[in-house]
Amino acid sequence: MLLFAIQLAHTLLVLWLYACLCYMVYAHLTSRRSWILAVSYVSVALEGLAVVPLDFLCPLTLFVQDRYGPSVNDSLIPALLAQWVMPVGLSLFVLSLVAVPVRWLYLERNTAL
Repeated sequence: MLLFAIQLAHTLLVLWLYACLCYMVYAHLTSRRSWILAVSYVSVALEGLAVVPLDFLCPLTLFVQDRYGPSVNDSLIPALLAQWVMPVGLSLFVLSLVAVPVRWLYLERNTAL
């Protein structure tokens, strides 16, 4: 029962963070500023504080591997897709960072005409 609760929580956390990252990209490309963007920043920052010191491994992953073994999946996402959670998340984060200067250059170019 504990394993299922951890898997469910981890899956919901991953989905929440992906939603935050996608919204960050959208907000930066459309120059939107709202409380949703602030919540997204805080959520991603907290996740970063949790995973960066652990070499980009989630603490829940480490707990499940330690308690149940390395072959046990720590989320309800199929293992084939789960291996891409961190690389895709980092790519979305980088895309959200790149979207800021791209949008600025686009606005700068179009207002100069």
